[in-house]
Amino acid sequence: MSAATATPTVFEQDDLVDLLADDPELLALADAIAQTQPGARPGLSRRGALLGRARTHKAIVAVGLLVGVLLAVGATLAATLNGFSGWLTGTPGEPASPAAQAQFSTANAHSYAGFPSGTVLHRLIVERAAGTTYTLYGFRSGDQLCLRLVALGISGQPALSCAPRLALEHAHAPVQVAIVDYAFGLPTPPPNSHALVAPAASASFGFVADGVTRVTVSADDQTQQAVLANNAFLAIRLHPSATSRIDKVQATNQGGHSGPIPFAPSPVGFSPRQASGPIPGPHTVQRSLGPGGIGWLLRHQPRGQSLAQAHIPRRTLLGYHLPGGIKFARVLRPDPNSNLRIVVSLIGKHGHNVCILTILSNAGGGGCSVRLDPVNAGLTLDQGGNQFAVLSGLARDGVTTLNLYLADGERWPIPLSNNAFAIQVPRDKFPVSLVAYNNTGQIVGITPNRGF
Repeated sequence: MSAATATPTVFEQDDLVDLLADDPELLALADAIAQTQPGARPGLSRRGALLGRARTHKAIVAVGLLVGVLLAVGATLAATLNGFSGWLTGTPGEPASPAAQAQFSTANAHSYAGFPSGTVLHRLIVERAAGTTYTLYGFRSGDQLCLRLVALGISGQPALSCAPRLALEHAHAPVQVAIVDYAFGLPTPPPNSHALVAPAASASFGFVADGVTRVTVSADDQTQQAVLANNAFLAIRLHPSATSRIDKVQATNQGGHSGPIPFAPSPVGFSPRQASGPIPGPHTVQRSLGPGGIGWLLRHQPRGQSLAQAHIPRRTLLGYHLPGGIKFARVLRPDPNSNLRIVVSLIGKHGHNVCILTILSNAGGGGCSVRLDPVNAGLTLDQGGNQFAVLSGLARDGVTTLNLYLADGERWPIPLSNNAFAIQVPRDKFPVSLVAYNNTGQIVGITPNRGF
């Protein structure tokens, strides 16, 4: 039951496909993603496929992404590793202007997935190009470290990417790319046209460790030096072609030693591809949970928030238009200091179908099922260049601990709250595996995921 999960899920209602999208292109794309999953069956392809949609442009709907191969940064850069202290102990930069802070706070208050009130912006980089002013801001929200790029003088919504604290604590490279190839100044495509359109500008940015003196980005055999300040980098490319994408990021330290930085390139069009390589972590379930579900949900206990309290319209939920409608729904925030929300609902004639909808700042993804596995996880991504996919979902009663195993050998503990979890995962570290444990430490569920 997921946006893109390597474990097939049983769905009983074929008309769940219209839950998040209403145009043939996205539905065809959902088919393409679902057919990459092991065990896919005709007629079930769209269910559980990611239908996230960015607000501004179909070309940045993040589905079918080319996950970059993890590149080893040479030992010559070792002196700069684990140098993200500026981000881990505070927020670099200077406080944003009152006007910029007010604009952010207003937009945040009207978002379905807003950050806690009182979130404070810091100005990191200001870059002017071709009559447009690009300002990169940074802020903290719980265990999230976030970058937000605002462009004045050109069309386009602000770009946002948040990294979990764990990503910088365990970084193997001195630069963590946040977003590549974010489009500004996109022309309006002709009606019913699926042709790619070229933006007036594209932006790439990310976090930088202490000791890094230079960051370059390359595309189409051309290399450009990024602006570097306050432990962040920003690169603006003017008038890239519709198919031009960043294919290399390089960092240089104070000793003049350089090395490549791993990241997942932004796709050209829609081309779902998954990470190869062995699935990390344990591979054997030690004890079966047997039949069961989530007790508080089946008893309709009011955990989290109601839809009204969260200001989420009922019509936006999975299953709203189906016979029987929505019997019960609650909005959960696994980390109260994060903007990530999970809407859990019961639909169908008897209210036994469980639906999960993950809501990001400008996208959503989810699915429904008549049964729950020990761990039910999906990936959601708001746009193709974002380097962090949100892995989220529900764990059944009986699961007390969740660990995430990543392709580079790391193991992250994943907090559970009201059976729900949500965390941003670097896309260059797929495949991953969620491993669930019971209260005696036995493995009761394994859910691998190869990403997009």
